[in-house]
Amino acid sequence: MISPLTLQTLLTLVVCSLLASAALPMIYRRNPSRRKVLAAASAAVLLIVPWWAPVGMWTVPVATGAELRRLLNQPLPWLLLTAWWAVSAFLVVRSLAAVAHSRRWLSRLPPLADPRLEHEVRRLARYLGLRHPIHLRCGHTACASTLGAYTLVLPAAAAQWSMETRTAVLAHEITHLQRRDDRLLLAVRLLVDWYWWMPWLRSLRQRFEEAMEESCDDRASAALPSRAAYVAGVVHAARSLAWRGRHDTGPERWLALLGSAHLTIRANRLLERPAARFNPSDGHWTLLWLILVLLVGAAARPIAAPIPIPGDAIVVPLVSSGPADPAPPQVRVRSFVLDRASARWRALPESARDPMPVYPAAALERGLTGMVIVELQARFTRFGLIRTSPPRITSTDPSGLFRGAVERALARSPSFEHGAALRIASLHDFAGASLPARDLLLRQEYRFELPLPEAASTQ
Repeated sequence: MISPLTLQTLLTLVVCSLLASAALPMIYRRNPSRRKVLAAASAAVLLIVPWWAPVGMWTVPVATGAELRRLLNQPLPWLLLTAWWAVSAFLVVRSLAAVAHSRRWLSRLPPLADPRLEHEVRRLARYLGLRHPIHLRCGHTACASTLGAYTLVLPAAAAQWSMETRTAVLAHEITHLQRRDDRLLLAVRLLVDWYWWMPWLRSLRQRFEEAMEESCDDRASAALPSRAAYVAGVVHAARSLAWRGRHDTGPERWLALLGSAHLTIRANRLLERPAARFNPSDGHWTLLWLILVLLVGAAARPIAAPIPIPGDAIVVPLVSSGPADPAPPQVRVRSFVLDRASARWRALPESARDPMPVYPAAALERGLTGMVIVELQARFTRFGLIRTSPPRITSTDPSGLFRGAVERALARSPSFEHGAALRIASLHDFAGASLPARDLLLRQEYRFELPLPEAASTQ
């Protein structure tokens, strides 16, 4: 059994993953929503690439040398694929087990019964467009999950938070619930687990997480009076969870206390005033070229490159100046329908959709001609022409060579194509011909002709 993946598929995966991992830190620096979509699209491309060629999707032929083409089309060894899939399956199962453990952990957390907090959650959920009921739980940190029931976890210290801090944290977590970010993050994590042998994909997951948090900040900050108020609430909540018992001396020390964490970047981008003009460095053209490169890289298929003609070669014309070549053999098809009133066969117009047999090579060698007759029954209904019997050969040549050619043509043609000549003839064409309105008998004559004087007819 031949492996479904080739060396070219493996190289395409590596190139696409490297391009995506290198492009994400450089483009859409000011637009996290687009950066998040780009990361998700790159992950989808990596999932599609291995099955692009086996499924037979759109491809782009690329001329290569014979040795390179043979090397790229070399199937991957089954031992290598088995090792890849075995390790990937283990990592994926481990990640899914961690998700199941997290769900059990969330279900065991005690409910958070606070009427004021529940009212604030419902108000923010309506404002942010979340229609699902939210279950409040009390835990050690603030988090949210949509894997199962929509659950929002708040620490016990949230009761001592100010209204501004509590609103900022709730808006952030409810936005995650509304966009189901945990499910997307799980999908990217499973992709990284599946391609464990490409460690640079971990940066793609990191960029996805950063873009997810930054875009969530943009949406959640609209629920507060200002971005500065949102930053103050998020930073205060982070500090209270990290250094319990310590209090800040003023908002000017927020960024200094955050250190080099990603929260620093999130706070900086929210507090700064973005330029109102169009930013050409946002990566629009870079993204366009990246998508084109990914499409060509995923769809490229090597073909044999044409051998160049030497400069001192003599070109011989294909058209000879001698006598004209004899006419090629022909297969003609004629269709008829039986007029039961007059017991005569009435000719029908020709149709290019009728199955055409190939002139047998053995008949050509012996110079034989002949005719094969095929009949079938059909019926006119309000839904169109319906065949009521399969095609049946009623007459053939004595040698049987042409019968086999017609049978092969009928076998490789869809059943609805046989009798297409009658299909293109409208009902009013049979007016006055005393044809029945329903049951019809069709005949098709396949004539094998050799326009040579020495041909020996078998009929």
